[in-house]
Amino acid sequence: MSDLHIASPGEKFIYWSARVLACAILVFWGYFIVAHFLGDAGVASRELNSKDYLGIASMVVSLAGLVFAFKWEKFGATLTLAAVAIGAIANWRILMSPIALIPAVAVIFLIHAYSWPNTSLRFTPK
Repeated sequence: MSDLHIASPGEKFIYWSARVLACAILVFWGYFIVAHFLGDAGVASRELNSKDYLGIASMVVSLAGLVFAFKWEKFGATLTLAAVAIGAIANWRILMSPIALIPAVAVIFLIHAYSWPNTSLRFTPK
């Protein structure tokens, strides 16, 4: 039997839009994280409290979830959504910022994972 699979245009669009958006988010936040660690302007203007640490941890875990979603879509997207939810509990205003794009990309990964659940019918570039 041939392993040739012709993916639908919708499947390809969802597949690649999730990955392109995730790459853009990771490059954007990666730049600022690296600049923070390499620069000398990373001194906190005030003492950080537990909500600040929870927000930072949720951001790191949500970015890690996007990385995991490239290989394991369901696990990575669920991890990302859980981390964003925990961060939103600590500070709901994060959902009003550009950070809200992160759970949107996780939802796109989940749409792709659940729309084509049979791995023999999934679009996988070769």
